[in-house]
Amino acid sequence: MVLAVFVFAFFGRPHWYWLIAERILLLPVIAGIAYELIRFAGRHSENRVLMTLLAPGMWLQRLTTREPSLDQLEVSIRALKEVLHLEERPRADAQRVEIMA
Repeated sequence: MVLAVFVFAFFGRPHWYWLIAERILLLPVIAGIAYELIRFAGRHSENRVLMTLLAPGMWLQRLTTREPSLDQLEVSIRALKEVLHLEERPRADAQRVEIMA
């Protein structure tokens, strides 16, 4: 969230249609930067200054995620087994494709 505030601060206060467009278009950029920051922090976890700067984001992530319950795990395992079963069964309408190199 803090990263998004800094990125959007450069654009000022545009008209509402540009505001919506820039939020949608810059969302992947912000997500990519945040991902790379978390990766960088993982490689340099001994750096106290870096970890202090990234602590609020990690706290927010911990607040919004939690371990799945046993019921949720049971549903996900059942769904995975079903998908694996469907993928290993050959389909009658499947066409064979040969690649010649």
